[in-house]
Amino acid sequence: MLTTATFKQAIRNLKNTIKGRAQSSREMRQEANKLSGMAKHRVHLQMREYGNMTRHYLLAYAMIRGIPYRKVERHCRPENCLVNPEVSWGSTSLSADRISSCLINTGLGENTVEALWGPERVKAWVEAPVEETRKAA
Repeated sequence: MLTTATFKQAIRNLKNTIKGRAQSSREMRQEANKLSGMAKHRVHLQMREYGNMTRHYLLAYAMIRGIPYRKVERHCRPENCLVNPEVSWGSTSLSADRISSCLINTGLGENTVEALWGPERVKAWVEAPVEETRKAA
């Protein structure tokens, strides 16, 4: 069973992971600026994959906090967006698995993540519409 303390610790772990990845990304960028040619290209490829995984940690954080996906990535290019009608759900399934694995890495445990935030729930979260919020007049 998921206790409040465990949940808060998982959120803390997730935030710390995101902050650590951001710091590592800055260090990788500084390293890439010192290089040239193919060495620089290899570092840029590593940075793209690293950034992609960091995106999934950020999406996991948004999901666990209850922020709608379409609000998180409302300015996402259609070819990069997880809700792209032109892209099959295969790429989103990969993202759902990655988001679930990010949550497992926070210390929640595989069984808890599968029960509460498994790939089906991630898919539902990604496809859910954003409710409009209006200011009270």
